[in-house]
Amino acid sequence: MKNIIYLIVASFVLFFYSCSDNITQQGNSSNTSSYKKVLTVDSAGIKFELWNLDYPVLYSGYNEIGFKVFINGTEMKNGFVKFRPLMYHEGGVSHATPASEIYSYDEQKLLFTGYACFLMASDSSTSFWFADYKYNDEKIIYLNQFSVEQAKDFQMRFWVDINTMISYSLSIISPKNNPVIGSNEFKCVLHKKEPDKDYKEIDSAEMFINVYMNQNDLFVNNQNPVWIGGGKYLGSVNFTNSGNWVVSDSIKYRGNFIVGNPPPKFFFDVH
Repeated sequence: MKNIIYLIVASFVLFFYSCSDNITQQGNSSNTSSYKKVLTVDSAGIKFELWNLDYPVLYSGYNEIGFKVFINGTEMKNGFVKFRPLMYHEGGVSHATPASEIYSYDEQKLLFTGYACFLMASDSSTSFWFADYKYNDEKIIYLNQFSVEQAKDFQMRFWVDINTMISYSLSIISPKNNPVIGSNEFKCVLHKKEPDKDYKEIDSAEMFINVYMNQNDLFVNNQNPVWIGGGKYLGSVNFTNSGNWVVSDSIKYRGNFIVGNPPPKFFFDVH
């Protein structure tokens, strides 16, 4: 039965991919901003360009991304974009991943901006990322394949409440690549996913962080992240010296803790 489902999904994907759409995955840093072009998708006069902040590729974890849209060669600078990434696994299993529901046009960045948090990297033999691209819910390109590389510092945690079967994910926005000795911005985005639905941002949760090198240590001058809108939370962490640090995050939502014990932990190599 699983093999039959997989063949149906694979046939559906190949139909859209082979019949109408062309895709080019590439690196391009010609934009004057700090965004880099990752790929171009086009079909029947519709073209989407996907750009990523600082990198010409997509990585597992949080990505700050943007889109350029062209209709019959004319660049669109109003309206909205929707981007729905899905991973397909061998055997017919597929799943969504946290991403912005709407990408709105930013006149300073000259892009429709938002984010996507990829749960894992692509696998050339068993696991594949595809996405639907929509402009104003009218111009649509379905199920184009793209690649996600494994991040060196994958800072995303996910868990399931077995009582409600609600899935949660917590993705670090900063610090990621180069945390420093002293105070660092601690910014993250929180999502939930109910069965048979897409991930949704969680607003107005409470977060309580612990920052340590060894569990018996107690470090101060950290600020618990507070909600700043759009499922995002902002606080700060204070790394007093170089080495390997741990930040754990206990999360309360609507009066109840939604994490287990121990809570999600993130690891940082501070220089």
